[in-house]
Amino acid sequence: TLGVTTMLTAKLFREPKFYLVIAMLVAILDEYTGDARHILLQYHFGVNAWGSFACITSYSYLMLWVVAGFLILISDVPFSSENTLYECVRTTRVQSILGRIWYILLVCVLYTLMVFLLVSIVQFASPLHPDRWDKALYTMSRGQTIDGVFLRIPASIVAACSPIGAWAAASALLTSVLFMLGLMMFALSLYLN
Repeated sequence: TLGVTTMLTAKLFREPKFYLVIAMLVAILDEYTGDARHILLQYHFGVNAWGSFACITSYSYLMLWVVAGFLILISDVPFSSENTLYECVRTTRVQSILGRIWYILLVCVLYTLMVFLLVSIVQFASPLHPDRWDKALYTMSRGQTIDGVFLRIPASIVAACSPIGAWAAASALLTSVLFMLGLMMFALSLYLN
């Protein structure tokens, strides 16, 4: 089981689709948050990486691109590869299926961490002070603009918990949704084949 998961993970990092998904997410994040980032840099506001991730993942437009990138990454899980002969000889069908399910879970967790890192890098966000909200996110959550730039930051997230708590909730939700979507896709391909 672990051998199948390791093989698929090594294959993922060797393929260009992994790097194309990263480029796609950077382009979408830059387009979506570029104006706000320039204003924050102009006024020397620091942005909290934990809270920024939690707030940005509440946008449905951005989440469509995140889910599309995930589906691109796991699109070849149900299909055979150059190592199919190894799987047939060394593992049973059940071990192969369990290895692929573990692979989907691993990709979900790594992909969520990758999205967090990309949000932090694109916004020049700081991972320091995970227990308090920064001035920019707090101002935008109150519906105010900064030089005409406004990002819809849910006030309920800012009022309900700390940035690290919001990040943990957003990460758990994103990982579980992606895992269920990956499992549905894998189960459907097993059923059809």
